[in-house]
Amino acid sequence: MAVLLFSILIPVFIGFLLCQLLWQSKKPYFSVKICLSVGLGLGISSCCFFLWLLYLKPEVKSFIMLEAIIIMCLLLMLSLSTRKNPSIAEYSRNMSGNSVIFPPILFVFFVVLVVAVYIFTCFSLENPHGDWDAWGIWNSRARFIFRSCEQWESAFSGLSHWSHPDYPLLVPGVIARCWKYIDSDTTVIPILISMFFTIAAAGLLMSTLRIFRGINQALLAGIVLLGTPFYIVNGASQYADVPLSFFCLATMVLFCFKDIDEENSFGLLFLGGAMSGLAAWTKNEGILFLFAVILAHFISVVATKGLKVYIKELYPFAIGLIPVFAVILYFKTQVSSATDLFMDQSRELLLVRLLEPSRYLMIAKAFIKSLFWFGSGLFVMVILYRFLAGENREKMFKTSVMMQAITLSVIIISYFLIYLITPFDLPWHLSTSLKRLFLHLWPSFIFLIFLTARNPEELI
Repeated sequence: MAVLLFSILIPVFIGFLLCQLLWQSKKPYFSVKICLSVGLGLGISSCCFFLWLLYLKPEVKSFIMLEAIIIMCLLLMLSLSTRKNPSIAEYSRNMSGNSVIFPPILFVFFVVLVVAVYIFTCFSLENPHGDWDAWGIWNSRARFIFRSCEQWESAFSGLSHWSHPDYPLLVPGVIARCWKYIDSDTTVIPILISMFFTIAAAGLLMSTLRIFRGINQALLAGIVLLGTPFYIVNGASQYADVPLSFFCLATMVLFCFKDIDEENSFGLLFLGGAMSGLAAWTKNEGILFLFAVILAHFISVVATKGLKVYIKELYPFAIGLIPVFAVILYFKTQVSSATDLFMDQSRELLLVRLLEPSRYLMIAKAFIKSLFWFGSGLFVMVILYRFLAGENREKMFKTSVMMQAITLSVIIISYFLIYLITPFDLPWHLSTSLKRLFLHLWPSFIFLIFLTARNPEELI
């Protein structure tokens, strides 16, 4: 087990060093950085592993040496960097203060946490290979890469059209990398990676809200996310949906920190670009998220700060994004097959679907029903809480809140349009995918609601 954990903790350590290097502050914020490091490190390792497969293809020892060199370089750069910035520590001290934990909220949180751990553990023990998409797409592709050596690219041929060979490689790439490390395709690795992402998403949500809105607000948000059965089961199913939801949340969190920590804006924007790029490297829906973020960033910054500020912010964001985007572009153009969503689609068929009123009605009904019952009714409860609690009067997050709202809106509208033109049977497509699409945005939505709502201390 120690070797298994070591194979995963190496990239997490790389991610932590990069976070430390790019985001230096007087107060370390280990909880936030550690949570960010999980996705960042595993994502970077997946990209490096993909490039290693393409150009080197030697024994795994060379890849271990590559990661060791990366660690040494980051440690050297970190030791030479002495810049410190107290602004975010001062902000956190002023915002959260010495808030007292409300015992009922803490009790409910621990109950929900225990139940979530129980559900995740039981599902993983009963389904060590994960659910259908895990063994049909993600883990099978990782196993093909691990076992096939020189022929690994055959996993993306059009012959396996049913397994979505156009899907990006973050999850199968990092699984195959860990299997290469230990020279065994054990089912424990996908379970651990899924667990890491699930914990990191909840930890990032709570640790960030703890800084911005106090401990009780953070606990309430944790209760909602961990109390969403579908989220926990999906994480244990070893799908790529929870990792994608993590990267969406991480991007939003980093832009919020940038709003109140201008002196570290370069590093935070760099990390934001990398996280949004890794979202696109996780699933095709992440590509949509990336372009929604770019559009929302442009609109929100220009509207609140002006075009000059946007151009200034675009530079570090692009630097963080471009390396990951280059990997995605190469994969999409040189390795993967075409997406099945647009195969055999003529202009005439698209026009017929767009002009069919019954499709609009069916999709609208499915959206409303899925949202109303999402999380066993938690979506409605969160909206009700936001309405009853009222708006938080803090204006420091004006730009990032606008950006988050625009991003989520653009994605929802895009999902609606995609369902309009889908070549698949519409009722089947809605029933099998819509709930998981909403899952991608669920942690980010919770974060936006609890960031903008008054906290329990203010309501008393």
